[in-house]
Amino acid sequence: MNSFTANAPAKYQHPALVGLKDKYLNEVYSLCSNQTIDADKFLFQTGDKSTHLYLVLDGTGIIEHSVKDQLVQLGSITTGDYVSLSLYVKDGLRTARLRATEPLTVLALPENILNNLDDQVRATIFSNLEKIGAQAGDRMFMQSRTVSTRQEPLVSRICKRLHNQTLLYNSSSAVKDMLAKVPRLPPYARKLSGILQETSTSTRTIVEIAKQDPSLTASVMKTINSPYYGLHHKITDFQHAVLLLGFNQIQQLIVNTCIQSTMPNTPAFRQLQFHSVVISALSFEISQIVKLGSPAMLSTLGILHDIGKSVTLLLRSQQPEMNFLIGQLDANIIGPMLLKEWQLPPEITTPLKYQAYSELVPPSALPEEHRINLAVLFLAHLCFSHLQGKPEETVPADLAKDYMGVLGCKNLTVETFVVQCLGPALAKRKASLPVVIQNLINNALNSGIENVEAETF
Repeated sequence: MNSFTANAPAKYQHPALVGLKDKYLNEVYSLCSNQTIDADKFLFQTGDKSTHLYLVLDGTGIIEHSVKDQLVQLGSITTGDYVSLSLYVKDGLRTARLRATEPLTVLALPENILNNLDDQVRATIFSNLEKIGAQAGDRMFMQSRTVSTRQEPLVSRICKRLHNQTLLYNSSSAVKDMLAKVPRLPPYARKLSGILQETSTSTRTIVEIAKQDPSLTASVMKTINSPYYGLHHKITDFQHAVLLLGFNQIQQLIVNTCIQSTMPNTPAFRQLQFHSVVISALSFEISQIVKLGSPAMLSTLGILHDIGKSVTLLLRSQQPEMNFLIGQLDANIIGPMLLKEWQLPPEITTPLKYQAYSELVPPSALPEEHRINLAVLFLAHLCFSHLQGKPEETVPADLAKDYMGVLGCKNLTVETFVVQCLGPALAKRKASLPVVIQNLINNALNSGIENVEAETF
């Protein structure tokens, strides 16, 4: 044991640090500060900068938000929990406050320290955080379903069935063996994916990390100068590309490039990729329009939301003799399982665990902390269908209205939202979007709704 844990009570040994070797554990503790907050005092207030990951060593607290001069309790924390850098954060600022309900002791890990830890240390911490978050989320989720069982028996049964199915997949050695055959993302991809979520990220930071892999920058530059973007002048400098296209487009390109390196180059995969790129762009714009959620985070969720379907395509190409069995896999479950294997942050992986639920149950049945992200993804799919001129017969009207209501759009139809809100927003920055999305906008909004396919992607 290291010098800290040897002399500290067991309650101060946080589960997020389980599995770290002594030298790394000592390093983490030496770089962090212990903070003790008295009862009814605040760890952070609404409007404070989000600069630390907080590991709750002891005590309890509640997260509160003021709505029309009334305090609303958004959640609670207790020993062994954590408060992430992105929990109730917009534009780098906390949108809620955390009040101690009894003396609260936390280990405060600064963001810049976290980002500069050894890759294996960060991977271990993120893996542990995901387990903690999953356990806490599942516990609260199932408790809320149990409470409402008498009022919503069908919804409760659906949620319970999906929950049990997820547990079955996660305990299946056969599924895990199949996912082990999927190539891993390179370390820089995980690091960039986390950094690009922060609004304060500098162009220089992105450029320096991306340059760690020359093949990545070469691939990104090749795409930027291809007909995919249709730029009139050749771009020769990566930093210039970041400034020209913006963080969101560069983020999409980097994540896409990494995924392309792991998946088969087939028409079916390119179609999935086209779908994910469009959903990513629409999710980004919708988040900006409704002023809810993190646009950068939602852009990433959009790119990755269908990764499970890409996995099944890859597995089919690797094991054609198991084509039928692989076709029975639930992509909504194996997708988040793969992202977890890829050691992406829980802020990215956890919301996608509930994507299957959002297709079947109203938003009130979903965990509150993921409700906005899932509602944005839901609306992005409705808008995409509308832009393509495809009917929305598979989406019950009441369900669509409920999800739009979460985003403050309950009184708008999808068509009205696209024409009045989304279309103008996309048109303003159309020049920085891929040509295929520009064509989608032009065809849908200027020439009448037409069926737009991914042939040019």
